[in-house]
Amino acid sequence: MEIIAQIKNEIAKKRSFARELQELKMLHSDRFATETQKSTIAQEIKKFQQELGMKDDFQYTANEITVARPTEMLVPLMIPRAGIATIIGGYGAGKTALARHLYKHLLSTRHDTYVKYVDADNPVNKLQEFGVHQLIETYGERFEYYGKRENMDDLADGLENVLRKSIEQQKAFPERSYIVFEDNLKNLMRKNRQGFADLNHLYRYEKVFQSFGGTSIILHHTNKQGIFADSKDIVNFADLAYYVSFKQSTNSIVLEPDKQSRYQIEAKAFYVDPLNREITHEVDYRMANISGEEIRIVEHVKELLLECGEFNQNELEKETRGFRNSIGMGDKRFRAILKKYDGETWKIVRGMNNAMVFEPIEVPNMPNVPNQKNIVSKDI
Repeated sequence: MEIIAQIKNEIAKKRSFARELQELKMLHSDRFATETQKSTIAQEIKKFQQELGMKDDFQYTANEITVARPTEMLVPLMIPRAGIATIIGGYGAGKTALARHLYKHLLSTRHDTYVKYVDADNPVNKLQEFGVHQLIETYGERFEYYGKRENMDDLADGLENVLRKSIEQQKAFPERSYIVFEDNLKNLMRKNRQGFADLNHLYRYEKVFQSFGGTSIILHHTNKQGIFADSKDIVNFADLAYYVSFKQSTNSIVLEPDKQSRYQIEAKAFYVDPLNREITHEVDYRMANISGEEIRIVEHVKELLLECGEFNQNELEKETRGFRNSIGMGDKRFRAILKKYDGETWKIVRGMNNAMVFEPIEVPNMPNVPNQKNIVSKDI
């Protein structure tokens, strides 16, 4: 009890100093204070700032700016270092599969990377299926996995403990890149009385972590309507945000940037192996983000062109109308698709009376029909 009393006294003393400091700052800015009085007050302000362990200057020096680390992308055009990135999507959208792919990629390609994963979603038997134990054995201290529920009433406490540890480690080893994954925010964040995100605590430790170069990647569920009442704050308080969805037609996880702040990011897509539900590689976003109907009509038009040689637009619309009616595609959307794949799957030339004529093309060794088997692979 004596130790607790001592702690209380120290905290009370610091609070008193903080109040005195605030009053002194107000006096220093008072228009009736003379220059001599301001000089005296400034000396007192420095004393209180030193007592509180605060920097005595709000102004940057040239050296501080010169030695600042330039913006670094951990994953090109997707995840920046020292950023707070939210990945938002419905149940089954592929957020956790994407997170697994990202941390495996970072651990295997960046030897200065240290990953901590806080899992408030999956039971331990799922972790075994994911091969988490194998990664812990492979990477040792570079990969830590949290989320054990025994004797832990408050998952928010557990997350904050991990973040405090990460802050200290990032401070001690600035040459390393520490990354904390939070899965998922709905279960890990502190909530107010209405059950929404407590804005006094939202990303509180993540911001401190960020100030030392740490990176937070935060997974967040939407509800059946596609959004939570506090999702706007969750996005606004972050540096960047993606919305994630799963495209059944191309077996792909698609990421749409919702907020990018000062970072250069872009839409991404990743192919998912239908057997083990794991991401295998990044694919072309546009090709992955198309519907099953679009795939079918592109394939149908390509077959017609290869068989018959060429069609003008009127002939092609008439020839495909029965097929398009069977998949519910009207003329307007069909014309847009014809223009979209000009130069890739067919080419458009001008014929008699300036009519648009469609001719087949074949690009050697390059797939030009979007489907699950030939979506173009890209390096992450």
